[in-house]
Amino acid sequence: MSTPALVIAGTELRRALRDRSLIITVVVGPIVLAAIISLALGSSSFEATIGVVDDDGSPLSSAFAAGLAGVDEDGLAFEAIDSVGAARRQVADGDVDAAIVVPSGFAASLAGTPAPLDVLTSSDAVIAGEVAQSVAGGFAARVDAGRLAAAATVLRGADAPSVDELAAIELPVTVDQRGTGDSVSPAAYFAPAMGLLFLFFAIGGIARSLLRERRTGVLDRMRVAPVTTTDILVGKAIFTFTAGLLGLLVIWAATHVALGADWGAPLGVVALIVAATLAITGIAGLIAAVAPTEQAADGLATGLALLFALVGGSFVPVEDLPDVFGALSLFSPNGLALRGFTELNSADASPVDVLPDVLALLAWAVVAGAVAARRLPHRLEAR
Repeated sequence: MSTPALVIAGTELRRALRDRSLIITVVVGPIVLAAIISLALGSSSFEATIGVVDDDGSPLSSAFAAGLAGVDEDGLAFEAIDSVGAARRQVADGDVDAAIVVPSGFAASLAGTPAPLDVLTSSDAVIAGEVAQSVAGGFAARVDAGRLAAAATVLRGADAPSVDELAAIELPVTVDQRGTGDSVSPAAYFAPAMGLLFLFFAIGGIARSLLRERRTGVLDRMRVAPVTTTDILVGKAIFTFTAGLLGLLVIWAATHVALGADWGAPLGVVALIVAATLAITGIAGLIAAVAPTEQAADGLATGLALLFALVGGSFVPVEDLPDVFGALSLFSPNGLALRGFTELNSADASPVDVLPDVLALLAWAVVAGAVAARRLPHRLEAR
């Protein structure tokens, strides 16, 4: 690598540090926005208290209620309630988030069509209501499995079990919360999302600066010295990559220390940051190569930043958007990088798991950089 290119890169970096505008755009802005979103959304952990009413009093319903009453882990707890009326009041008052009611005569109904379990829910605790519905449905399914086993016994010529025997069937109750990995704070997602978005905004200024220097003759004066157009372009590319890389690394460190955001395995995080920065550097060169004016470079960079952020899930996670965004996100550098960061937070994730996303980002860098390398020298040398 030529010394003039390194001198140009160093000069641009010192100028940016003195100006401070790039620091605000690439570092301060993303950190502040990620902190605001993190504080607004709070923790991603789930907490709920679900009441259980045994209005039947049979051995089966008593075992079910006792089994749930022993569950109290990971923010999910079950609480015994004496009556249906008390359960309705507690759900309405918010003392419990939902309630499961085993109706009177439930065990006696097993000889025919079992009576359904009732679930009391509140519009203020929708997720807790879904959990209660799931627990009740799981218990009903296990009861039906016992009845099916009894029917199979009859078909084989044995005597049908009595209602009391069916009611006395022991159905161990277990409630598990399962996820894709450890608890992920909003900052662990939105910090890289905002970092990539603001970096795209910054490249508009970098592309505009290159076109302005061509218009004002600064590049011509630089070429009077033993500096070639290639030296200039390589120096600008090194500066863009270095500024973006340092910015994302600082955001990673700051959000980890200040907000407790765990981005995942460090080696995988570094690989994604490097690949994403290379991709954005290539796109910066592409914008400078195709934009007819400085203002057009700004507009094109802003438009691409918003488009890539929208389809890539920078504002709203892709899984919360319509299905079409899942496919579109694969064509966005933001989407590829965020998919990688999300993967790193999955259970037992390793840097190898994000290799496809890293390679896709490098493909962006190669394609965009190749077009820029072909078009920019001719454009900058044109009078």
